[in-house]
Amino acid sequence: MSIRVAIDREARLLRSTLGGTVTLLDFLQGRDLARAHPDWSPSLRHLLDFRQVTQVDMSVETLRDLAAMKSLFDPGTLQVVVLDADAPHAQVLREYLRFAGATGRDVRIVETLD
Repeated sequence: MSIRVAIDREARLLRSTLGGTVTLLDFLQGRDLARAHPDWSPSLRHLLDFRQVTQVDMSVETLRDLAAMKSLFDPGTLQVVVLDADAPHAQVLREYLRFAGATGRDVRIVETLD
């Protein structure tokens, strides 16, 4: 799995791009990378790009636990997930997003950046 984290200060946006097989360790690494970035702020909006992900290797219970973790972001901060609806792992990621949304996070799914 690969994860890239970039912050656009002017747009107040954290962009996380994931690829390959995603595990719990990858999600945790992404959190650490974001917090370690010199421009990090919990008020940033968050764009998670899953279009290069080929597999999600986590159980539903792990996804639920991950979604229940304290968010890195301030309450009400927008998080947008870019996800190919036809990807084999799309349903698994939707479950995670459903759990995250149930915690009060503002999470939206889109298929393109257009």
